[in-house]
Amino acid sequence: MPHPADLIYQLRSETTCFNFDVYSDLLGGISWDDFKMQWFSSDHRSEKPESRQFLKDRFNTPNQFLLSDKISRLCPLEILWLKWHVFSDLCHDIHVFHRDKKKPHLNISPQSVQISTPNLLSESLPARWVFSLALEKRKASRRFSSKEMPDDFCRQLFMPPKGDDKAYQMPIIREQPFGSEVSGMVAVRSIEKVQHTEEEAEEGKRAIAGITEFHFVSEEIQQMMFSEHDVFLAKLYFYDEPDHPVEVWASQATPLEKGILLNGAIKEMDVAHWEKFEGAKESIFSHATLKIYKAYHAPCDLYSLGMMLLHLLLVNEEQGIDEVYSAVQRLALRLPPMVQGLGPEDQSILLERFQAIMLEEMPVFSKSAIFYSSKDQESIGPPISDDLWTELLIFALRLTTFIPGFSYSRNHGDVDFEHPHLLMAQVVAVVADFSERMKQDLFALRQRDVEIQAVCDLLRKELAERETQQDAV
Repeated sequence: MPHPADLIYQLRSETTCFNFDVYSDLLGGISWDDFKMQWFSSDHRSEKPESRQFLKDRFNTPNQFLLSDKISRLCPLEILWLKWHVFSDLCHDIHVFHRDKKKPHLNISPQSVQISTPNLLSESLPARWVFSLALEKRKASRRFSSKEMPDDFCRQLFMPPKGDDKAYQMPIIREQPFGSEVSGMVAVRSIEKVQHTEEEAEEGKRAIAGITEFHFVSEEIQQMMFSEHDVFLAKLYFYDEPDHPVEVWASQATPLEKGILLNGAIKEMDVAHWEKFEGAKESIFSHATLKIYKAYHAPCDLYSLGMMLLHLLLVNEEQGIDEVYSAVQRLALRLPPMVQGLGPEDQSILLERFQAIMLEEMPVFSKSAIFYSSKDQESIGPPISDDLWTELLIFALRLTTFIPGFSYSRNHGDVDFEHPHLLMAQVVAVVADFSERMKQDLFALRQRDVEIQAVCDLLRKELAERETQQDAV
């Protein structure tokens, strides 16, 4: 007989598809009446009567969960277990996407995740236990291309699609749009001419190029975060020749107190302009612009993934993703001093500190938020352990922050560009560990085995009565 934990599986047949947020509510125990109001809203007015009847037959029967009849206090763990399977499947899909496409997705949200249930379902399995998940891949990021930008820089840049789900997109993408421009001043530190090759010399090439290091100063960038893969186009304007700026493609940004230090390649110019620029070494350009192309990559997907997890855990009829997002942002601001100096051996200290500030954000982070309905939240005390719940929330914050020594990434471009899937591989390993812990909590203890056995007996009895009635007919 298969283990109950292994009964969540994928079936290939005709299916009914749901958005991520809709099925999250189903797993949270939403009633048929509430679900009906959601599903047959304006988005689904075209549903045929037979479809409505099918959904009613599927989601308005007693056999929705294994432990949903309220005789057991374990049903919160069952709901957590099911939602965690959704999250685990999503992590797997993102990991495969990074591995196969070698690029970030940058558009992970409830609208980009589809959950399907087979139309043909065995009556012996709870209705909400059987589902499969698919990540939309067609509306993912695309590689940036530009005739002006050097190819080496283009290869490390990806354009994020336009998304409507702001809560799931890393704030830096919204706040600092790809290719945004700022104004400032430049202090040139060094200039070096690039010698022409013999072939170029033979062709009579007279345009001069070079490399330079310069300090870009602007109040607009003091609070910005940069990665070593970001690309910049600096334009340095001569006071007496504003129509002929010096253009520099730069990378390898080093944050300084009042700006950033950049190294870059000077775009070719004629001899007269080169000599003029060379004479400006160690001088100040009072008028300069900097166009910023952020190297958004896998860490941005981790942020979206963390918000998707928080949706599964915390969004219900009482609080939406906006309330959760606001609480998470407040919590994230308090994290750096809280985690500073803590190592893996200090887990108990971290849990204690985190649980203390969670109390200030109740009921947003309450364990009862796992239920969709406030009635269920009040009638059943969650048996999910405080430590497990806290660790899940901490895990989500590790995904959604860039705190050294705490988070999975240092910044939005902190990834091995040749092997971007390795970052998600770390996440997948942690997800597997949590899965095993939940499996033990839900199925391993003897007392719980007895409760599960009692529920299974009731299910078998109900099925037997149905078969008897059918035989009688």
